[in-house]
Amino acid sequence: MSRPRIALVPLDERPACARLPRLVAAVAGVDLLVPPATAMPSLRRPGSPQLIGEWLTATAADAAVVSLETLGFGGLIASRTRPASVAAVTAAWQPLGILAARGTPVRAVTLITRTPDSSDAMEEPDYWDPHGPALHRLSAALHRACGDPARSAAPGGEPPVPPEVRADFVTRRVRNHAVNLAAMELVADGTLRSLVVGADDTAVEGLATAELHWLDGWTSWLGLRERITVRPGADEACTALVARTLLDMLGGPPPMVRVEAADPAGLERVAAYENVPVGTTAARQLEACGATPRRLAAGRAPRPTWCCWCIPRTAPATGLSPRPPAPTPPRRERSPAARQSF
Repeated sequence: MSRPRIALVPLDERPACARLPRLVAAVAGVDLLVPPATAMPSLRRPGSPQLIGEWLTATAADAAVVSLETLGFGGLIASRTRPASVAAVTAAWQPLGILAARGTPVRAVTLITRTPDSSDAMEEPDYWDPHGPALHRLSAALHRACGDPARSAAPGGEPPVPPEVRADFVTRRVRNHAVNLAAMELVADGTLRSLVVGADDTAVEGLATAELHWLDGWTSWLGLRERITVRPGADEACTALVARTLLDMLGGPPPMVRVEAADPAGLERVAAYENVPVGTTAARQLEACGATPRRLAAGRAPRPTWCCWCIPRTAPATGLSPRPPAPTPPRRERSPAARQSF
């Protein structure tokens, strides 16, 4: 009997996005297939949506996990820098419909475009150097203004962002927001089994945070909270979706995990409920369990049968006594080369 296979279109070529999901699949004895390197992005060089789409439809797999930025734009950085239209991006998603017609379950991730407080343009449009910090502050001002132009001016007499830069910045956000709404429609019509909408590098005030709340609202209005998750995070999303796909393929109940903290007081706000599967929304978990915040008891750590959201009020009836947490291994200082990011 052949091994099960999952087709993965990762967010980009970094190990966290492309290699870690493969390691997770290998633990379950499942083969993870990725597009050829020639079709994938490499830093600022975008991948080829056409080649990736052709690979995806030609690959025989039992399920698929797809980054919509990679399939639509050619990668994460390309989604921030390429001048693609909404029509062009959604047209590149046509392979998803082909997979759905075959009965292949597809889980996908899409991202809310970030606005970093930095003048580093390596992963952003060229005008981020030198206008990145000003655009970050403009993003926060627009969020506070809620459409009132008088309140969106540069604070403290700061020189305004050049009109052409501001226009391109806002237009790209409109496009990417429309793309995310189109992704939600693919869940509603059954093309996608589930969708993760990730917010990468968000601040308390900013357009990315505003968009996160808008998309979360649409998730509720569409009645799709069981299939769409709107949350912080980006790089780990494909790995999480591969794990979710493995659970579907292999069967059995969702796994439970435990929460540990070096400082038990840091879990003050963690909800106290037990035996709730990973993937259930926090609001429903709280409602179902009647949870209340509690402090982790000193010297007692929850065992690995409980949800990542929770600290149980009582231990399950396993006949096992609570055990103290394992000692924390000493931290090893990495070399400068190992600290470099991709």
